[in-house]
Amino acid sequence: MHRIVTPLARIALGFIIVGSRCRVGLTRRWLAPAMLLAAIVYARAATACTVSATNAALGTYSPSAVKAKVVPVTRARAGLQCSFALLNLLGGDYVRATFFSANTFKLVRDGGGGSIGYKASADEAGAYAAVQGSTVDYTQNNLLNLLGLLGSSNADLPIFIKPDDAVFPPVGVYKDTITIAWSWNICTGIGLLGACVGTPDKSIGTSVIDVTLTVTPVAAVITTSSATTWDPVNKAINPRDLPGSRRALSVTFRNPDIAPFDSPFVDVIVGTPGGTVIALDGDGTSQAAAITYADGSPASSLAVRYINPSDLGDDVDFSADGGASWSYVPVAGDLASQGAVTNVRIRARGTMAAGSSFLVRIPYLVR
Repeated sequence: MHRIVTPLARIALGFIIVGSRCRVGLTRRWLAPAMLLAAIVYARAATACTVSATNAALGTYSPSAVKAKVVPVTRARAGLQCSFALLNLLGGDYVRATFFSANTFKLVRDGGGGSIGYKASADEAGAYAAVQGSTVDYTQNNLLNLLGLLGSSNADLPIFIKPDDAVFPPVGVYKDTITIAWSWNICTGIGLLGACVGTPDKSIGTSVIDVTLTVTPVAAVITTSSATTWDPVNKAINPRDLPGSRRALSVTFRNPDIAPFDSPFVDVIVGTPGGTVIALDGDGTSQAAAITYADGSPASSLAVRYINPSDLGDDVDFSADGGASWSYVPVAGDLASQGAVTNVRIRARGTMAAGSSFLVRIPYLVR
């Protein structure tokens, strides 16, 4: 009867009956991989995740930006760092976050008087939403890969927050606190056929996120410039600033906000510069109208209509009392009536687009 000896049996026999030289060789051959595996399991048998407190500063934005829902999404730390270098997606690994908001996902104004609803999620697109008492598993549906964290040796899990409430909030500081109850089970050894070879890190923890948004108005930016356009001697060719010359005052109005102005019109009021008289008969060039309007880039989406000072239905008004009233009607080319004008009001109609500008040009006569 023949005796069949399997490779494992040969190993066992080798330790018992084989000579010393062979015994040493077989021991090194088969023990080395086993020792290496044990070293790997031991080296990775460490805590996979750590919890810490964090904050989410959403920035400073205008009431108009909040109302228009254009405040950008903020990526903040969710308060859990984990090693996903050898994440066993086919096994029992998970990282679960259960979300709780002190104000049910509303930012509440310090001192009261206002609140702003917001959305929180585990991804930027908001597909994995965080709602009161809900649980999101960061290992589900390739979420870690979507976040660019799969394979990371020290991944800092994110939370994405975006104001999402079409209200025009009062100026102030708005706050909320998000508490995340974490539970995780991560194999810190080797995942083999859905099982963990090593010691899994299975634990719980809690992180707290302080969320803050500051709301403050964004003021328009107004700049002016002037240029001599005509004089009695040189006419329109290289004109000089002489008595009787004409000067064009350009006023640029810009909306620096990320949202449109929350108003159906924009008023630009210009006072008459010292030593001049408004010249409603033009600046000495071939301008068709004395007062002109030009859109900037990007376009403002506004419109201004002006033909002459006697048109009471247009968008340009005049004052002879420092802006207290706007019913004065000067006569174009009449020095006395033009000299009584103290202010000009240009009312640009429409909703001024975000980041846009326009320019108004008004001619004056140098005394």
